[in-house]
Amino acid sequence: MTIPMIIIASLLLSWIHASYTRIDHRQNVSQIFGIIAFNISKCVVIFFIITIIFMTLPDYMNVIFGLIVLTSATLVEICNLISLRYFEIPIHKVARHLPFQIRDVRSLRDIANYVRQYLPVGLSLCVALTSLALFSGAFAQLKILYHISSWEISALIILAISPIFSRALRHRSVQSQITENELKFIAMPDILTVQRLKCSVRIDPIAKNPESRSCRNIIVFVNESAGDDIRSPVHPSRSLADAIREVSQRPDSWICPSNIFTNSSCTDVILPTILTGCAPIESFEKLHALPLIFQLAKSNNINTAIFTSTILTWCNFDQFLCSPSIDTIYSADRAGLPIINDFSGDDFIAASEASNYIKQQKGNICIFIYFKSLHTPFQSESSCQIPSSMKARRERAAYITTESHRIVIDALHETGRFDESLIFCLGDHGETLGNDGTNAELAGARAIKFSETILKPLFIIKPPKSITTSMKNNLATNAARLITMYDIAPTIADYLGVGLPKGMQYKGYSMFHPIPIDRISYALNTNEWRSWPQSCVAIARGRDRITIDYQNMYHLCTGRNGVPLDETGEKIKDALLAIAFDEPAVRQSISRIFRAKLNVSLN
Repeated sequence: MTIPMIIIASLLLSWIHASYTRIDHRQNVSQIFGIIAFNISKCVVIFFIITIIFMTLPDYMNVIFGLIVLTSATLVEICNLISLRYFEIPIHKVARHLPFQIRDVRSLRDIANYVRQYLPVGLSLCVALTSLALFSGAFAQLKILYHISSWEISALIILAISPIFSRALRHRSVQSQITENELKFIAMPDILTVQRLKCSVRIDPIAKNPESRSCRNIIVFVNESAGDDIRSPVHPSRSLADAIREVSQRPDSWICPSNIFTNSSCTDVILPTILTGCAPIESFEKLHALPLIFQLAKSNNINTAIFTSTILTWCNFDQFLCSPSIDTIYSADRAGLPIINDFSGDDFIAASEASNYIKQQKGNICIFIYFKSLHTPFQSESSCQIPSSMKARRERAAYITTESHRIVIDALHETGRFDESLIFCLGDHGETLGNDGTNAELAGARAIKFSETILKPLFIIKPPKSITTSMKNNLATNAARLITMYDIAPTIADYLGVGLPKGMQYKGYSMFHPIPIDRISYALNTNEWRSWPQSCVAIARGRDRITIDYQNMYHLCTGRNGVPLDETGEKIKDALLAIAFDEPAVRQSISRIFRAKLNVSLN
């Protein structure tokens, strides 16, 4: 009975695995066999551990320790399935790369709230029942080693090491011809060192071209996971950008760039980029030396503040934002907001606090507002009144986002600041959510798949009314040029008439000056301040794009959305790879992806 019971339990776990993570039936046999083999191995190991406990410990103690092992194994398996569902990577490979630790949450209630968002009850019951079957089997055969033959023991050992055989079945899937430029990356050593965000002493901006404008207000809205494809919650035929423009009461005052390119699918890369103007391909040292946008504002005696519904301890953002240039910080952890969506509270409450701040301040203001309602699993409840007709969680989250923008912008109108405010409204990146052919609920796919919906976030700009004609014309021209997230800080610096000291310069461009037609920009999910088990790269030049990721396992490099490159695309790829080779962070990431796709090692 031993081996059949283990195989049945393993097959059940494999079925749960396939159903919960929605594995495509088109996967090859070796991948399916690998899943089954790994689950058999886990069941055999757990079975032996529980059996040994029963045989070596006295009565009652063996039951207690057996249940401890059972509970631990069940929790690990549930976490593993959640990791596979949202990241397509096993938990043991993801755990050390996650941008938060237990210390990041304030109470067991927060942990419970966080887990409940991602943990389906049905999944937990299925895994627990499977584990309980193994426990019962071991308990029923207390002297198992005396009741099975030597061939059964041998079979159990073979089953335990079956993942080794499944790994041997892995083969190179890349079918396209490998070019000379691509070969150069494969041989590169893996030496990228990753450090965590920290508190640092930053350089001070210097005055360059100050102008006598009495009104200098800057508002930066960053909407987590807000892609350009998100629809208006009230008028689905229109975009979320249109909805935000409408609630501003001046829809024609906004510029809507058409060639936006985010520089990462990861917030812990993008937020530092926006706040400093440091490109993700640049060094950890430069990131922590460049002035924050709040320092740029303080050089003009502007009041500064941050408002967010999320906690700031994740990814060390509390340390990264440790600066005397920030007058006010409102966050979930500081305000004690209940955690209701990922590590965040109610966006509308944070927006209300920002609105009150605007009304109370007498001078000019520079405010950074970070909303998170559009992050999976999506904020669906709020202190704002959501129409009962809206049922879908993402639709409800988009409504909360729109209303949160409304009350902040209303405060700008009420205090007479709107016309003379420089306002950025952007997403840090988009999501896949089925638009690129992946699982519609597989939000974590963006960590390793740079589809077009991810690389093109929400991005609109409302310039101040009194800027020069030259600045207006350049901004209008640049709306068709390649614009990136590290252009925001240089644009703010230009508007405020400040710059960087000699020997330090921004890699990005001010949107008030002409942006080169042929500029090149990179998107990375790993760099000197972020690690992940698998790298992901996209390269943009003008409107050209190539992606080096896991959308298409049959080609090392692809075009938009993993589409194979045509003859023209191949020429563009060769040119861009030759340039990318000179950027250490990009070179390292591409090297990792190529080796993973080809199943080769440097050892």
